[in-house]
Amino acid sequence: MGRKVLTLGHGIYASNNYLKKKRNTDQLIVWEHERKTPEWVKNHYPDGRIAIRANEIMTMMEAVKHHQGLARLPCYVADKEPTLRRLDLNLTPSQWGIWVLSHVDLRSTARVRVCREFLVDIIQQQKELIEGLSSHYY
Repeated sequence: MGRKVLTLGHGIYASNNYLKKKRNTDQLIVWEHERKTPEWVKNHYPDGRIAIRANEIMTMMEAVKHHQGLARLPCYVADKEPTLRRLDLNLTPSQWGIWVLSHVDLRSTARVRVCREFLVDIIQQQKELIEGLSSHYY
């Protein structure tokens, strides 16, 4: 059994230093498993060059932090890094969400219910960060 608590916000992020540099072609950091060019690349960086393919969010963020290019990252990860800026670009909203799940056999157990309610409350308190409503834009 599950409940979607919030939608996960994403944005295109770059480091302050990357944004200050003059460049002929933007360097892009994308998911390793993406076989097709991501929609955000087609829409905003059709002449960009895929420089890095990563299979983990923190690897992507470290590459962005170290001025290696632009990446689509979850806001709750990238907004906590003070050296990154979210670019003011329109993106197709994410279908990803933050869910709280419990086993169907345990859903009415008091301790599971209390824990589930606690988790939902804590997640909802972070709504602005998770949904990207408090991003620092470039």
